[in-house]
This record gives sequence, structure tokens and C-alpha cells, in this order.
Amino acid sequence: MDRLGRYIGLAIILGCAEPGDEVLSDRILFEGEGVVRATSIDGLQRFIVPTGPDLSGAYTPAVSPDGRRIAFSGIRLGQVDLYVMHADGTGRRQLTNDAGLEFYPRWSPDGSSLLFTWNPTPNNPPTLMVIMDPNGRNRRDVLTDGWAGDWSPDGRSIAFTGTGARGRGIYVLDIGGGTVTSLPDVCGSICEGIAPRWSPDGQYLAFTYLRPVGGNSVVLARPNGADARTLLPEWETFSPVWAPDGQRLALARFESSARMYLVSLATMETVSLSPAEANEFPSDWAP
Repeated sequence: MDRLGRYIGLAIILGCAEPGDEVLSDRILFEGEGVVRATSIDGLQRFIVPTGPDLSGAYTPAVSPDGRRIAFSGIRLGQVDLYVMHADGTGRRQLTNDAGLEFYPRWSPDGSSLLFTWNPTPNNPPTLMVIMDPNGRNRRDVLTDGWAGDWSPDGRSIAFTGTGARGRGIYVLDIGGGTVTSLPDVCGSICEGIAPRWSPDGQYLAFTYLRPVGGNSVVLARPNGADARTLLPEWETFSPVWAPDGQRLALARFESSARMYLVSLATMETVSLSPAEANEFPSDWAP
């Protein structure tokens, strides 16, 4: 599909508003071959969100709470930086410009800040968690030895992946008090996962557990590490994303390639969202 075709598809899905006025609603953002894509929850209305021909790749897209903006990591001339654009792909703005890697942006619940991971020297970790205004200003470091963080719904905590001296696993930072809780201290190796995501009610975290044998699994646990359980243990799964109602998850299942599925948490019923032999995994869900 050429660039004009992509815009026509967006106009059909989002309506005929002026550029920059479009709102993503009940759409799943996902990655596919380095391109920002979106789909309806039945998987039938799929489209590319154009990020610009000067970027060689776009990854980890996140939609703002009002559905009007998308933050993502873009690669331009071999450099990975953070970008923000309107939901239709117009009005792109580059927020960072340095030799490090900025990736995995997440919007604060009120849309006033972006949390992201920064690796200042790509060949020599550690990584840092950073908060910044969506216009690229007021940048401040939050902690070291952490990556792939996510805000709690009340904005008071950040769940993140430990690395470096902190050690692998899921952790929760109390932003106000500065204390950090380790989930593996409660639920053991099953909580030595990556990329946690808060449920909309703040009662659970979903994350990917890197199993020693047999691939990866999506795990649910309380923010204190209690009640941890593996979902669909017979599958190799990763990259969970919560539905706005908190009753479903979108996730990727690795078969011959990565395909997206919807999972009902009440029944464990699954529905495929990807065509055969696709290589896609969810990144965010527009409310």
C-alpha cells in the first residue's frame, strides 16, 4: 500500500476530521516489521499509521490517554530517538537527538508526561528510566538499572524491568517516596520477567516471564507479587497489553512467527487477530 493509500485508510477508520484532529478509540497499536500499525479488536480493520519516509523503522508505539497522539521510537540515519505525532501520523515532532537509545515510551495517566528508557551508551549499559514533557522539555532521570517501565493508573507508581546491578525481574517504584519493591522477593523466579503493564484498575501487573526452558509466558501478579499465575502455559506468549475494560489481554503467541491474540481472562478463550505467517505483537490499546 502506498502512502496515499495509507492516508485513505486512516480517513475511513478515523473519519473525515482535519489533519491532527483524529482520535484513536478502541484500537490496538502493534508492531509489524518496524512499522506502526493499528487494528480494530476483531482484527478486520487494519491500517498503517505513517511515520515519515525518512525513518527506517518505528517501534514501541504508545497512544496518549485522549487517543490523539502517538509516541514511538524511530530510527533515522542509524540513530534511535523518541518521536510524537498526531494519531493520523501528521505533525511528527522529534523529542530527543543524541547517540544513545531512547525507547519504550509510556504516557502518564493524565497525558502530561512521557516515561521512557534511555541507554546513553548503547554498547555499554546500564539503562535509565527518564520522564519528560511530551514537547521534549523538562527532562529528568528517575532511576538507573531499569527499563520498559509503565505508570500505575493513579500515577503514583512505576512498574519496571530490573537490569544491571539491580538484577533481572519486575520491580515497582513508589514515585513519591522513592522506595522500590522487588516482586521476585515474593513470587520467586516466575516474577523474573520483563515489560510489566498495569491493569486499568491497578490491581494486577501483566508481564512476560522468560522461562529457562520452553520459551516465554505471560504472567499476572499483584503489584506486591502475590497471586502470581501463568496464562496459557501450553503456549509461548509475550508482550501483553490490557484492554481498557480490564477483562481481556492482547498478547503475541510465537508459532512459526509472532501472531496477536485476544484472551478473555474470565474464560481463557482466545481469538486470533493476525493473518497466517504474520510477525506482529501488540504495543498499546487506545481507550
